[in-house]
Amino acid sequence: MKTHCLIVLTLAAFTAAAPAQPPAGPPKAAPQKSPADLAAEAFFKLRNDKGARLDDERFKKVITAGIEFIQQNPTHGQTAAVVNGLASFSDTITDKNLATYRSNFRGVLKFALIDERDKDGLKPEARTAMAALEAAAQDYETRDVFTRENLETLREKIDRLGQTPGAGRFLVDRERSYVEILTKSNNAAMAERHLR
Repeated sequence: MKTHCLIVLTLAAFTAAAPAQPPAGPPKAAPQKSPADLAAEAFFKLRNDKGARLDDERFKKVITAGIEFIQQNPTHGQTAAVVNGLASFSDTITDKNLATYRSNFRGVLKFALIDERDKDGLKPEARTAMAALEAAAQDYETRDVFTRENLETLREKIDRLGQTPGAGRFLVDRERSYVEILTKSNNAAMAERHLR
């Protein structure tokens, strides 16, 4: 009993001597989003809008938002995601009755790329990101419509991307996808040679 009382008194003494914890302050606010973060969010919101009408006007809005983001923020952490999101937009059209819209979107994107890829005043990083978009667009077209010509065009665009400064962050996805396309098209031996 004496031992029990001694332990209780000792614990009470330590508790009284322990420094008081400062009161918890207000919860920390989430870090402020940069204009580039907000632009990426706006692009994906526009891209993923299920209720929007499918027509050339919508396609142009999605393409314009994506290309503007890519050109203005070529080194942002979301740029590769925007490149892939824009290039793969036609994959969001899954209704078989609307299949013509898939190729229509790709046509509108190709014309926009011709106008925008060599635009005056683009920084080298933006030119690299645009080359990545061009390769990604061809990648998704080749997946949708596999032909030898599409595959050769894809290879040319990936090689052109590889010659641009800082292409490494885009190139890994494109090369991996190229090998996947080869494998799915019963060209496993060619895919293996390419990997080597």
